[in-house]
Amino acid sequence: MKTILINVSFTLFFLLQVTYIFSQDTVKSSKGTLTVTSDVVSRYVWRGQNWAGSGPHIQPVFSYAISGFEIGAMGSYGVSNNYQEVDPYLKYTTHGLSVQLTDYYIPYAFNGDNASGDPRIFNFKSKTTASVGELSLTYKGPESFPISLVAGTIFYGNDHSYGYKSSLDKDSSIYYSTYIELGYTLKAGGQNLDLFAGLTPSAGFYGNSFGFVNIGLKGYRNIQITDKYALPVYATFVVNPQAEKLYLVFGITF
Repeated sequence: MKTILINVSFTLFFLLQVTYIFSQDTVKSSKGTLTVTSDVVSRYVWRGQNWAGSGPHIQPVFSYAISGFEIGAMGSYGVSNNYQEVDPYLKYTTHGLSVQLTDYYIPYAFNGDNASGDPRIFNFKSKTTASVGELSLTYKGPESFPISLVAGTIFYGNDHSYGYKSSLDKDSSIYYSTYIELGYTLKAGGQNLDLFAGLTPSAGFYGNSFGFVNIGLKGYRNIQITDKYALPVYATFVVNPQAEKLYLVFGITF
């Protein structure tokens, strides 16, 4: 435990120093927008699911966008365990509507074991690959009507053998796990407050049947560090009604 606390403290100190020196994380030009940033979260909770056990995660993001097109990668690395994830993606956005293709590559679980039969990045065999391919649609409304919609379906990879449907489990067939979320942004004390409710329409990765799996709210605050820079922090309160789980996650964006 002492070693973990030392590692976390050192990581946060290092990131704070980098942030102080390089407070601009987005570079814009006529040739496009380059973004390099990272979050540090107290626990990795995504779409109502607790990933990689307990403990903080470092979650970097690298992307380049031009003329509505965006290519990039997101990642998550456990500070106190061996969990690793890298998610390259392609996205196109127009008039608030985005179409995105994401490859969730997860070679190692938090305990260090292989997360699939063959975790090599170029293993494209659906029944042994460490990748999960998802096609998603996202809509983000204007400030006058700040609604958001997300719908994503897994169409390839490590999305099988959950034990819910014998017809699929007998030959490790894909479940086509789907997630749908409705969100709305409010103003609270001069800061944004995101409300969201996500569900899965059928058994699969997100749950054992139709039902809500991710209901909650996310609040933001900027902590003034210098006259020219404020450190963004946030907290997310999450309820997974189907799994009967409750989470409170703190995060810092650098």
